[in-house]
Amino acid sequence: MALAGAPTVLLLLSMVSAVASRSTWIAQEIFDTDNCTSTPVVVSLTESTRCSPRQCVSVEINNATKFMNSECNITNRFTYAGQVFGEYNYIVVEDYGSAGCENLRLTTVLPASGSCSESTVYGRYSIVSALFANGSALIALYPDAHCEGDVDINFVLDSGNISSGDCVQNYYKFYTSASEVIEEFGSEAVDADTGSSSGDQESSSSPSFIAILGIVLAAGAVGFMTAVFFWKRRTPHDEQSTDESEDIVDCERAAQHQLLLGRR
Repeated sequence: MALAGAPTVLLLLSMVSAVASRSTWIAQEIFDTDNCTSTPVVVSLTESTRCSPRQCVSVEINNATKFMNSECNITNRFTYAGQVFGEYNYIVVEDYGSAGCENLRLTTVLPASGSCSESTVYGRYSIVSALFANGSALIALYPDAHCEGDVDINFVLDSGNISSGDCVQNYYKFYTSASEVIEEFGSEAVDADTGSSSGDQESSSSPSFIAILGIVLAAGAVGFMTAVFFWKRRTPHDEQSTDESEDIVDCERAAQHQLLLGRR
């Protein structure tokens, strides 16, 4: 018996496949531990023609020492995310440079642990990302390093829109480790080797269930994107510098610049 959603799934797979087939990505994996063998607290991927792999280099983020792997020649972001996070849940955020989700420029992969971690991709924020049993997801960014106080930015996403790959706020698409698109497409391609392994998940602190529930209720989350999205859209992709770092793109610096421009 044919499935009603089969044409949609096939269309999504072909669109994702077209992007992956013509793109080569580099990745930043950020770890809390100095051996870089645990699960990363965040992974960011961007297209680049130049990259030098690095293993477990110390970096300063929000006045704290973290550790970074850089990986090169990645051809399939979804397979790569599955290799890095293994059996653990994660959320994939695609950030586009043009309205209508055109010109993919950055992919961020977040562990859906519900724990507080420092973000290297969205500037000087701490971030909580959670995936719920019904397939819905939450991403919340705080203006400090400890996930305290009022939420600055949050997404509350319905499972249906995640699974269908909808374009959110004209510039974003979201997938999770449970998404059918990721499962089917990821099984068809092979990525470059990654030097990290999916060890025990690490976190600096864990907001309580009540705190996470409070975020959802405060947003009035009944369906897709009923949460308020405070982050004004940043400059178009074609206005940004196209200079590439010889070693790796500094995603944190670029995102901080984008945030400042968006708040003018």
